[in-house]
Amino acid sequence: MTQYCLGTIVFALALTLPATLLAQNFARGSIGGAVYDTSGGILPDARLTLTSEYGVRETKAGPDGTYRFASLEPGKHTLKAAYPNFKTTEIKDIEVRLNERTNIEVKLEAGASSQTITVTETAGGIDTTSTTSGGTITADLFKNTPVGRNITDIPYLIAGVNDGLGTGRANPSISGATGLENRWTIEGAPADGLRTGAADTRVPLAFLSGMWVTAGGFTARDRTSTGGTIDA
Repeated sequence: MTQYCLGTIVFALALTLPATLLAQNFARGSIGGAVYDTSGGILPDARLTLTSEYGVRETKAGPDGTYRFASLEPGKHTLKAAYPNFKTTEIKDIEVRLNERTNIEVKLEAGASSQTITVTETAGGIDTTSTTSGGTITADLFKNTPVGRNITDIPYLIAGVNDGLGTGRANPSISGATGLENRWTIEGAPADGLRTGAADTRVPLAFLSGMWVTAGGFTARDRTSTGGTIDA
């Protein structure tokens, strides 16, 4: 009996873990791009370090000079790139948003690697790999905007999101769909009713780091939604 229960638990964990990890990746953002010299030549194996309030991550550029930091928490990040016989470049205030890739192309100047050039990022590049439409709502935005103090009030800050009328304000109409056709997730885990799609969460705003609302151009992971998707 004990062996049977233990086997059942292990099997259940084996099924749950990959889905959980996949969900966590969906509820994050990423930073990617390439490392060049000032003439446009690629710099393979350049060392990149990403720091934020959540910790430090490191990687190397590939043979084609490209790099990527995936599954990042939304917020400000600092990227440092180093390569032998080139000045170290540090790019500050890179904004990471939910379900978006921030493109940062890094250019290094020839010189002593002990020298550091600091740049303040004003805006990340457009993500040309995505066809989705919608928007990211940062914690700073919804904490300083006069909206309701419930998580279901936040999507109304995005264009194309309107009152669901008969479905209640907690279930907004996105891009013309009914309020019961949306898909809600919190940290990648479903947060809506399995039967109706109605929002089924009361998460305090203080716990949220941001929210991403997809209004169109859905990906394969959004196949269960015929309305919009809301990820927090």
